[in-house]
Amino acid sequence: SVKYGFTVTDHRENQVRDRDFGVSTELTYRNLFGKGVVTGFSGKVDRSFREARLFSSFPVFFNRDVASTVSLFRTRETLDDAVSNTWGITLKQQWRLRDFYLLSYDYSYRRVGTLELDLTDDDPDIVDGVLPVARFNVTLTRDTRDDFFNATRGTFFSNSFDLAPPGIGSAVKYIRN
Repeated sequence: SVKYGFTVTDHRENQVRDRDFGVSTELTYRNLFGKGVVTGFSGKVDRSFREARLFSSFPVFFNRDVASTVSLFRTRETLDDAVSNTWGITLKQQWRLRDFYLLSYDYSYRRVGTLELDLTDDDPDIVDGVLPVARFNVTLTRDTRDDFFNATRGTFFSNSFDLAPPGIGSAVKYIRN
């Protein structure tokens, strides 16, 4: 399948309003090797942001109904005084449990490179160089809503936990809930 469209991003900073116009596309093949494997490419481009993503999703894991996804991505964001380039990979699994529960966990690794454009300004908030960032994530979700967009009954619950311990490839260590 092919999806495409136009994007409008509205930026508001320091009482200044700015809009970026761009395009986005997604190419997906939904039955690779006749096994229900979904694979594809998605991309987005506007004046200050570019993103490309290759992905593949497998519906079965060791004869269990578990969705496993691999995603490779690259982004480039141009700011007023810096350029940020990111390369990364995410490995994710989702388990459907009883009573409308969904358990998701993933590992994500990113190499974030930043380059300051204005060399006369020594901004301490911008770190030139490449910084590896890796993390584990676990999310438990329960959704009993009758409609995703316009719910009249049901509940939605979600709790997510990020962990970036030493030894998984990250220069930044953190815990977030």
